[in-house]
Amino acid sequence: MAEVLSISYKGRGDPSCTIIVYDGKRGQIIYTRGSRQAAKRASLRPSNSGTQNANNHWPLLLTGPYRVISLDGCVLLEYNIDDRCHDEILLDIDHPSTKYNEAVTEELGCTCNNHPRAVVTYALLSNAVEAIVEVKLHQQRDNTFYGRIIARSYLGEVVLFESNYENMLIGSSQEPTIIPLARSVLAVPLDSSLQIEVDLHDQSNGKIVKGHATCQADLNSNHVLRLNGEDGQVDVKITWSD
Repeated sequence: MAEVLSISYKGRGDPSCTIIVYDGKRGQIIYTRGSRQAAKRASLRPSNSGTQNANNHWPLLLTGPYRVISLDGCVLLEYNIDDRCHDEILLDIDHPSTKYNEAVTEELGCTCNNHPRAVVTYALLSNAVEAIVEVKLHQQRDNTFYGRIIARSYLGEVVLFESNYENMLIGSSQEPTIIPLARSVLAVPLDSSLQIEVDLHDQSNGKIVKGHATCQADLNSNHVLRLNGEDGQVDVKITWSD
């Protein structure tokens, strides 16, 4: 299996692009944003946004894959900005220099150099399982929420959900709310634990749930992890498959 842990870009302004990953079974769009969407999001971002990291990279919130990336053939990661500007990374799974079971970072760009370059962190895994994550939020009073949910293994972190105050969501104080994760499918090394980190707040900036729970990758049983917070509870269901 393969995992795309994260993609960020260099420079300011969200790139108008589509990023697709192909394996021996299918092609999957893992990020797409049109020029109008990019301009709107850039205008909403505060100048002192904390999402920029120390390397002057802005992380993209990936929305895929929806099925785990297989190694039934080579893996191709394609970065499409427009009809004339694109780049790709071809991962030859049989080449002796190909690295397995570790995070690898490469850059994608285009020959015109007029667009942001994408920085991709991925891993090819020789022994891994698919994890499908579902998160339910139980709120006690306020039914609004925003924040961040991250999955972490020894390879690094994957952002599953991210929403700021300006884009908070409406849940329910009467029944559990299934949080709409940006991505919910992960490839996890079979010898690794999987940690889910939750940090959710309501519209008054009150802390709903903040904490983490950990389980071991396991094909023989599924897991339900529970996190109790100051004003709510989160249940994380993890379904494993090969």
